[in-house]
Amino acid sequence: MTSDANAKIQIKLTFEKQSVTFSTRREKPLVKVFNAFSERINVDLTALRFYLNEMRIRPEQTPAELNMDDGDEIDATLMQQGGGLSSILAVGW
Repeated sequence: MTSDANAKIQIKLTFEKQSVTFSTRREKPLVKVFNAFSERINVDLTALRFYLNEMRIRPEQTPAELNMDDGDEIDATLMQQGGGLSSILAVGW
């Protein structure tokens, strides 16, 4: 019998028009999935940000912590730089 901690779920990661599905355990941090995904799409992991239902998630979080279900989708985007208050002040608004 498999406990919930050892139960595997399928997670779909999407970046631009690329999607990859991974199988992972509910209690394992997502860092391995994120690393494998970044290698697959050939984008450095440090340049990516990951979101579940528009909420930013961190690599050390687990699917269990995030109450993820089998088949949930994580969106990956490139890290945005700038745009803070200092950028507005520098332009002279």
